[in-house]
Amino acid sequence: MGTITSFDYSQMAWEARRERDALRTRLEMRKRRPPESPEQELAWKRENSILYHMYLEQRCNAELFARRAIARGQAREGAAYGS
Repeated sequence: MGTITSFDYSQMAWEARRERDALRTRLEMRKRRPPESPEQELAWKRENSILYHMYLEQRCNAELFARRAIARGQAREGAAYGS
């Protein structure tokens, strides 16, 4: 039989924050560079929508994993709820 490994929620929260921050940066860059033509606008908006939904998902994951890390005593200093 295999061994049971517990999740490292503190690490998972850190990774979700990293992804969230990368998506935020990418969205900010896209805002500064709007589409060059009206033909590109629909695709640009669709991509922004997808990226924003991914950002929201990672933001939610970061908060959820941080709470679980604290509840399970896995929170490392500054790791669980860091910005």
